[in-house]
Amino acid sequence: MKRVAHIIWGGVVALAMLLTGCVLGHDVTTNKPVELRCNPIMSQRTRTTNTDGKLLFNTFPTEADFGLWAYALPRDKQWEVFSPDAEPFVENGRFLHNTTDGLWYPTPSLQWAYNQQLTIAACSPYIAGASFDPENGVVIGNYDTEANPNEELLYSHLMTNRKAERSMSGVELYFYHALAKVDVRMKTTLTESRSLYVKSITFKNIHTEGAFCSLPNPTWYPTEKLADVCIYSADDEGWPLPDNNNQIVGGDAARLVMPQAMVTDIVVVADVLRGGMIVPEVEFVVEKATIIWEAGKYYTYTFSLTDSSLRLEGPMPESFKAEPQAWE
Repeated sequence: MKRVAHIIWGGVVALAMLLTGCVLGHDVTTNKPVELRCNPIMSQRTRTTNTDGKLLFNTFPTEADFGLWAYALPRDKQWEVFSPDAEPFVENGRFLHNTTDGLWYPTPSLQWAYNQQLTIAACSPYIAGASFDPENGVVIGNYDTEANPNEELLYSHLMTNRKAERSMSGVELYFYHALAKVDVRMKTTLTESRSLYVKSITFKNIHTEGAFCSLPNPTWYPTEKLADVCIYSADDEGWPLPDNNNQIVGGDAARLVMPQAMVTDIVVVADVLRGGMIVPEVEFVVEKATIIWEAGKYYTYTFSLTDSSLRLEGPMPESFKAEPQAWE
């Protein structure tokens, strides 16, 4: 009787395995090709924590596209050992958001064979001249922050040895900021309302053009091109002080800049109340300020301004904490 029970139970288990497609740990239902699709996520560097202590990842903007590189190897060969043997699966294919399922797809679609595993990297936005190689990662040969003012530039970490059956809901791509972000906080010891109107804040002779590589660490190689980078420029009477004392100038004015280390002058132009009269466009300069901007960092510079002097109190660097299209 026990033997019969064992035979019946064994048949039930075998039938269940067949129906669910599980045989010896393999999902046989995914032996068919899978359409390549991606689920881009803003990386852990940009995560915040909710009241329950759980990590929340920022949403990748649906209007953004990205270029993707994928290289194929047999399932039994790992990228870390056999990358020289990998075959290109897609090279800088453009992926766009699909409103039906919320994932990103290429055009035309790509079929991912069950016997392949893919190693994947990407950058956003899609840049036609970008490339990838195993040593340097995502490579952008020439990028100009002046030609693309405040455009968010993102790169993904290398996602190695992805298998099709584990990517039915989209390959997760973790994106990181390639640029740095700068804004300015201005304060004064003056007490009379509207003693100062800040008109502009400019970092002089800054690198704005260069090449980027994501591996082994995000690195910029600037060209000789230098330009004045304006962090804030008033389109009206200016930013009044002390009425907005110790606040970010412009409310949310900020600038995405190329990471670099430089010694530069910082110029603040302001209308100044002196002797009951406004003196227009007085220029204040902090000379030979040392700036060190790193990829993925957000720098708030704090200045102390009076009617006769300007003093830099220093930057406050931190990692990006907000969505790339909606900064905090």
